[in-house]
Amino acid sequence: MRRVQRVERRAGRGLSAVEIVGTLGVLGVLSGVMLPFLDHQVDRSRAVHIARDFQELESAVARYQHDTQLLPIQYSGYDPSEHPDVQNLIVRPTPGARIRGWNGPYLSAAWPRRNAWGGRLDLVLSTRQFDRDGDGKVDTQAANSYLYLTGVSARGARELDRLIDRKRNPHAGQAIYEEMPRGAATVYLLVAD
Repeated sequence: MRRVQRVERRAGRGLSAVEIVGTLGVLGVLSGVMLPFLDHQVDRSRAVHIARDFQELESAVARYQHDTQLLPIQYSGYDPSEHPDVQNLIVRPTPGARIRGWNGPYLSAAWPRRNAWGGRLDLVLSTRQFDRDGDGKVDTQAANSYLYLTGVSARGARELDRLIDRKRNPHAGQAIYEEMPRGAATVYLLVAD
C-alpha cells in the first residue's frame, strides 16, 4: 500500500531535471541523425523536379529547332515579353528578328527566374562541348543548347547526373558538373546540338 502511495505522489510532481535532460538528449540525437537524411531528400526532390522539367524542355527545343532551324536562347535575367527578338520558346519574335517558322509557344509556362536551389537557370547557345558516351572524346559539334545551373548543391548535382545519365560521371554524358567550394556545383545539361 505504501508503495502505491509513493508512486501516486511522485506522478503529481512532474518530471525531474534528469528526466528532462535525458529527453532533450534523445531528441538531439534523433534530430542529428534525421537532419542529413532530410537534407538529402530535399536535394533529391529538387533534382527530380529539374530532371522532369529538363525532359519537357528537350521536347520544346526539338520542336523549336524543327520549326526554325535554330537553337533557342533563354536567360533568367530578362523577360521574354520585353525582348521578343531573342530566340525564345514562349513569346513570338517580331518580324525584324528574322526568326522564320516560329510556331510556339513551345513551353506552357513562363521561364523560371531561378533553379530549384535558388541559382541561375539559363538555356544557353554556346560551343561548350560534351562527351555524351564517356569515351573521352567530344561527341557534340559546333554550337549546342544546354541548361546552365549555378548554386546547385554538390549532392544535387550528383543526383541530377544519376537521374539524367544513369551514372555518376561528372565529366561525361548529358549532365556534367563542376563541384565548387563550400558544397556547391555548377551543372550543364545538354539539351540539343
